[in-house]
Amino acid sequence: MLLSLDINSLHDCVVSSSKRHLVNKETEYIAQIVKHKRHVLDYTLQETSKGICCVSYLSKLENLYVPSINEEYLPLLCEKLDIKEELSKSFVSEEVLSKAFKAYFSHKYDRLKEIYESIDAPCFSASSGIITCLYMLSKNNYTSCNEIFQSLDVIKGAMKFYEASLFIYAVSEYSIRLNNYKEAYEFLINLDDINIRDNYLASAIYENNIRVSFHLRNDIRFMYFYNKLKNLNFLGFPMNHNFIIQSMYDCYIARSFKYINLDSFSQVDYSLIDSDVIDEIKYYGYLSQAEMLHEDEYNLKLLFDKIVTTEKELIKIPVYVALLAYIAYLINELEYYEKLDIINHNSIVITLDTPDIRFTNFVLLYASDLSNENLVDHAKETIINNLEKEQNYIYSYVYKECYENALLVLNKYRDVCLIEKSYKNTSHIRDRRIYSFEI
Repeated sequence: MLLSLDINSLHDCVVSSSKRHLVNKETEYIAQIVKHKRHVLDYTLQETSKGICCVSYLSKLENLYVPSINEEYLPLLCEKLDIKEELSKSFVSEEVLSKAFKAYFSHKYDRLKEIYESIDAPCFSASSGIITCLYMLSKNNYTSCNEIFQSLDVIKGAMKFYEASLFIYAVSEYSIRLNNYKEAYEFLINLDDINIRDNYLASAIYENNIRVSFHLRNDIRFMYFYNKLKNLNFLGFPMNHNFIIQSMYDCYIARSFKYINLDSFSQVDYSLIDSDVIDEIKYYGYLSQAEMLHEDEYNLKLLFDKIVTTEKELIKIPVYVALLAYIAYLINELEYYEKLDIINHNSIVITLDTPDIRFTNFVLLYASDLSNENLVDHAKETIINNLEKEQNYIYSYVYKECYENALLVLNKYRDVCLIEKSYKNTSHIRDRRIYSFEI
């Protein structure tokens, strides 16, 4: 579910918002309501300002370039835009918005719910909209988030610095939760040259940059934000997030420098971690072990069997089944493909078409298609045209390697050259023997 926001103007919005500290909160609140209402009614600046004020004044008001609103204009604008009930509601202070964000970031969702329910609805302002989005994200209600983001995009020119920065964080969080890392990257780069003085918000934005860079294999950016987060030395940074970032860093090291022995995963004390993030930490821990072992088939088999034996609940989740598919692919033996096939049939929501399930089914097709014709046809129809959009670096690596090997077996060298020309930043093809079985 992609966001159709005006990405190019987000940076200018944040830069401009940093200069709006002289505008009082009441004027900001009124400006946001006026701009939102004008958009809902599909009125132009000329239509709205006619008979009330000049067009330039209304434009400056909506973009917070006037410190306070003219008292003569306000009732006339309210009458034209049918703004009555909204102004009777109290606006959300920056302090309340900050508390809502900290509750979301710390996974204190009960506290976030209290703040959300305390908002004096049905007004629409940037702060109330952002709080609503954070609450909807905590509930995994992405449809509602998308709708509110569109409304926030309309009034972003009337946001102050903290609201504008938190808006970008919220949309990047939305994209990351849906595995749209390239989209999240496009949002986050708008804050690259912005000095965020709030350590809580800065640490959250650095963390999202680390997540995105990890999955896009942007190693320079990954290390840049990893070091920025470490140098921030923020004592209030939640322990859960520290564990996640460290597990991703270990996985990055294992991926970049094969055979380096990392034992931090085995030393994690899970009693210190909230239950809602343990699964994610374990995922990166097992992935880092698979990356370290990579071509050590004996220990990869032990890792596969260990996950199946000790994580009976986790292997019902598609992302863990996909991790087992990756390990089975590295082992490349019939026995482990058969084990994977059984686990895949017992996993949760197996009928849904998600990136994780699609990857697992592709690996099983790779293992069972002796002729390679079905694999090539399937890859052309569903995988290859979207390879650059694939968010998981493991999946794109396996897709490309399997497809190229199949083309080589079929003597379709021209197609291999075209793939190599289109996707330069992927690894060299390995010569693999395919063990076939029937699914």
